[in-house]
Amino acid sequence: AYYSIREVAVGLAADVGTLARLPKIVGNESVVRELALTARDFTSEEARSMGLVSRVHPTLEEAMKDAQAVAQRIAALSPVAVAGTKK
Repeated sequence: AYYSIREVAVGLAADVGTLARLPKIVGNESVVRELALTARDFTSEEARSMGLVSRVHPTLEEAMKDAQAVAQRIAALSPVAVAGTKK
């Protein structure tokens, strides 16, 4: 999979929260600005190294199987605790 911050590529300023929220997630404002200013694609491995995704799978089938396992584990927990944690 490939990701990108495309605002500048389509003639828009990245001001809809991208530059405010993404550095908090990634922990590195310079890489976020580079991605926002260049609109370059980056791989799932690079996204994982930045903290944008927690897991990378080689196939869609493996990703779906893992997603189902995570969803089942969450669903087995207290709904009140899960809802509170999501906020």
